Amino acid sequence: MWTYDPVLGTPGRSRHRLIVSSDAVNVSELPVGLGLLVVDTDPGGLLSVRIGDVGWASALSIEATLRRRLGERVYAASSEEMDAVDAALRAAQDL
Repeated sequence: MWTYDPVLGTPGRSRHRLIVSSDAVNVSELPVGLGLLVVDTDPGGLLSVRIGDVGWASALSIEATLRRRLGERVYAASSEEMDAVDAALRAAQDL
């Protein structure tokens, strides 16, 4: 999970993003990856996953994330957390 400085920030919107793009995308020359918005409070439902003490990642908030706008790494999600995120993304996209 990283801090993120969006091009057009929204007051009150979280600046944390959980990167969910594949390793192949993350190490490529592409300028973007995929991230999930991480919010402070549980939005409810099965499509949000608790990520450490940082917040909740929502599978409904997948977005293109510009690499150059990533800041500090604030948390490394566990494999169990990422498995739960994977399940939420599959459910949200009916995969």
